[in-house]
Amino acid sequence: MKLYQKLQHFFQEKKQTKQKSHNKQQIEQPLVSKLYQTYPEQPYIHPNRDLEAWEAAAQADATLLVPQENMVRDDLGLLPGDIYLLYFLFRHRNEQFPYYFEYFFGIDVEQELTFLTSQGLINEQYRPTKEGCLQIDDYAFYLEKMKQYLQQLYPNLIY
Repeated sequence: MKLYQKLQHFFQEKKQTKQKSHNKQQIEQPLVSKLYQTYPEQPYIHPNRDLEAWEAAAQADATLLVPQENMVRDDLGLLPGDIYLLYFLFRHRNEQFPYYFEYFFGIDVEQELTFLTSQGLINEQYRPTKEGCLQIDDYAFYLEKMKQYLQQLYPNLIY
C-alpha cells in the first residue's frame, strides 16, 4: 500500500471513530429523556455523570430515578428541591451541597441559586430573605418529613 493510501485510510478510520463517539453522545441523552418522558420537566443530570452505568442501574431499579413529583412546580414556580434548598441555606453556612439535590430533587444547585436570587427568596450571600423564610414556614411540615426521608436515604449527609 502506498503511503498516500495508508494516510488516507488512517484519517478515514479516525474520522469514523470520532463520528461514532459523537453519535454515542447524541444517543445517550435521548435514552435519559426516555426515562423521564412523562415528567413535566427533565431533571438535571450533571455532565460528568456516567450515563451508561446510571441508565443501566435506573432501568433495573426505578427508585434511582428522580421522583416525578419532584419535578412539579408550585404556584410560585418553585420545585420541591428549591424549597428544600431554601431550608438547607437557612440551616447551614459554607457547607458543600449534598448530592441529593441532583439525585433526589433533580436540580442544578448553581442554577437554582441564581433563580432563587432573581425571585428575591435569597440574597447575594445565599441567605434566605424574609420572603424566603415565609416559604420555609409555609412548607414547614413538608420540610420536616422530607428531612426524615432524606436521612433514611442518605444517612451520612447533612440535612
